[in-house]
Amino acid sequence: MTTAPSAEHQRLVKMANQIASNIPTRTEVAAQVGHHLRQFWTPGMRAALAQIADDTPEQLSPEVHAALEGMA
Repeated sequence: MTTAPSAEHQRLVKMANQIASNIPTRTEVAAQVGHHLRQFWTPGMRAALAQIADDTPEQLSPEVHAALEGMA
């Protein structure tokens, strides 16, 4: 039996995907997303997002995955 994602999980996924989709200049989106995550997200939020990327990768956009890979 799988459990439903927590509200925090859903919020992080929504925010990360929105950041990626709202980058105005579509060149180097992953780098811009990574910069935003480093600048505005706490280490705990970034760690939780990385865990989400590992556990349920289909929930995050390719740009968010690339940003996380670039931050590793």
